[in-house]
Amino acid sequence: MPMTVDESELDTVQDLLLKMKRLAHRKVYGNREFGSDSVVDNAKPISISYNQPDVKKELTPFIADPEARWDPTETIRYRFHESLEFFAISQVINAIQYWESHSCLSFEQVPGDLSDDEDFIEFFKGQGCYSMIGRNGGRQGVSIGDNCAKQGIVEHEVGHALGLWHEQSRPDALNFIEVERDFILPSFIGDFQQRFDEIDTLGVPYDLGSVMHYGSTAFSTDQKSKTILTRDPLYQSTIGQRETLSFYDLQKINIVYCADKCAGSGTQCANGGYPHPRKCSQCICPTGFGGPNCEENEPSQNADCGGVLNLGDDWMEFSSPDFPDPGFQPDQKCAWVMKAPAGLRVEMEFIEDFSFLCTSICNDYVELKLAADHKNTGFRFCCSTMPTGSFVSENHLAVAIFRSQIASDVGFKLRARATELPARTTPAPIQATTVAPRITIEGTNIWADWGSWSECSRSCGGCGIRSRKRECRTKECDGKRQEFASCNLVACPVDKNCARLLSNQKVCAGGVCNKLGDVLSRCLEPQCCPPFYNNNGVCVNDAPTSGLTRRS
Repeated sequence: MPMTVDESELDTVQDLLLKMKRLAHRKVYGNREFGSDSVVDNAKPISISYNQPDVKKELTPFIADPEARWDPTETIRYRFHESLEFFAISQVINAIQYWESHSCLSFEQVPGDLSDDEDFIEFFKGQGCYSMIGRNGGRQGVSIGDNCAKQGIVEHEVGHALGLWHEQSRPDALNFIEVERDFILPSFIGDFQQRFDEIDTLGVPYDLGSVMHYGSTAFSTDQKSKTILTRDPLYQSTIGQRETLSFYDLQKINIVYCADKCAGSGTQCANGGYPHPRKCSQCICPTGFGGPNCEENEPSQNADCGGVLNLGDDWMEFSSPDFPDPGFQPDQKCAWVMKAPAGLRVEMEFIEDFSFLCTSICNDYVELKLAADHKNTGFRFCCSTMPTGSFVSENHLAVAIFRSQIASDVGFKLRARATELPARTTPAPIQATTVAPRITIEGTNIWADWGSWSECSRSCGGCGIRSRKRECRTKECDGKRQEFASCNLVACPVDKNCARLLSNQKVCAGGVCNKLGDVLSRCLEPQCCPPFYNNNGVCVNDAPTSGLTRRS
């Protein structure tokens, strides 16, 4: 049955959405005209993640009653609208099967006609990727538009329909991220606000690797400038992943819908795992762990790799598959669980060579889980700059995870040993911008002096950003409280592994060559980030860069 929607219902929803956006806009920008900003912003390309690009549709989820939940004792019914193409349907099926296999929830595809009085989800091809939050009653549309037909993106939208909000909307989000509002399309500022009344965190920690988290450049004015900075810089390339649900994404749903399913089962799960609510004799393990009770490493995928390493005083070495030559292949995964004796910690460092496909969100990567909370996502490293120095875990256990989704490359080599050194899970943080103490005085337009510049976010290539802030000392001030500058304009050196990547035809698998071709074709010369170009080793830009000053 074709999907038909009463135009008056659409108008009501759109009116409500506009009112919400106007309120959020007024809260941040005061009397600045929302209508003008909205017209300009909606004419620009929009994305919320490198892995979810060119989204044309309004992406703000519709408001739903935070108590709206599906009945876990009933099957959640869904159907496909005729607008969906076969590949998109296959990705929806994969996503739903993943949700089913990791929770107590059951879904059923119903091909026949359904009454609007019945509750069901209808997947259709709209202008982008979007869903209501929670169960809203009757026919509930989930749009899988262009650039949305990927399993992780569909899992994200189904997560909304089950009740999950975006991770950066959590009340505690600003403890882990900083929102750079000067780079956000003004009419979308409400998407970055924290929801103190609507969101129950359920006691689950903030997860920078959640599939529900925005990427670094979400709703960016130019799709390049970062709108979200992670307070721990090592997580910057982790946020925005759309591969699959994280351990904590699943746990939230299992707490809400499946909490009592395995009461009294007696199943013991180590390292933060818990009894599977569909098969209570088995465990759902944090990423990187496996085995009957989560005490082993997660099974490898398409490679002979991984294991449990019992560490002592001497270094033990391990690497990605076929390191360094011919290197790893697409769609491989390995996990190593490193154990030090009780009372000691795990020290590890990268050695010899390091190279992965370089993207703003790591799709091919090595992940280190060093925190005492082994359930949460760790740091993900990619590109060709080897992390320097050593890392030390917070307790006697650490995990390293290798994952390749797209390309072939050299990979990494690590060595690890037991140590008495104190925990060292991240390098010294980027120097925070400093500002003069805030003192409110009478009058208007009185600014404190500018604080010092932060360190550059990149070491070369011209795409580095640094910023400084100042405080308004009066009730109102004209001008910006933060300014940004490009920095480190020396062209990045040639990646010595790039020629092999360029000649490897397997990069084209899955039809991704159109997205990666430009990157690969330029990799045989010193690199500059667009819109900069290499001029005798210096990155230059003939056109002014909006909002940025140029600094070496």
